[in-house]
Amino acid sequence: MLTRVLVLNQVGNEVHGTITPETNRWTTGPFHRTIYGGKVHEDGTISFYIWYLRDEPVKQVYKGQISADGQEIIFTVTTGEDFPPPTVKALIPLGERNARWPDPFKVAARRSK
Repeated sequence: MLTRVLVLNQVGNEVHGTITPETNRWTTGPFHRTIYGGKVHEDGTISFYIWYLRDEPVKQVYKGQISADGQEIIFTVTTGEDFPPPTVKALIPLGERNARWPDPFKVAARRSK
């Protein structure tokens, strides 16, 4: 299991912070630590995005709801939001084609002591 550290600071309805880089075996591109567009919405959800780099920057969007006890946020993470899928070139004669963005997935952020 991979552990990453998410640091969130809330001022009003704005959220700022960082997330530790993940180990990415698919690219040597950098992973940006800063979160962008962080916001607490009227319904209590929290959202932000990060720039994730493979061959070119890709937006990863985190949207989550804090638990009733305030100890955990379950985020749904979508990749490539607002961006077309990347074009890939096959090594065998298939020609260029569009790749698929990964399916949304869930991650849990737990308050540290």
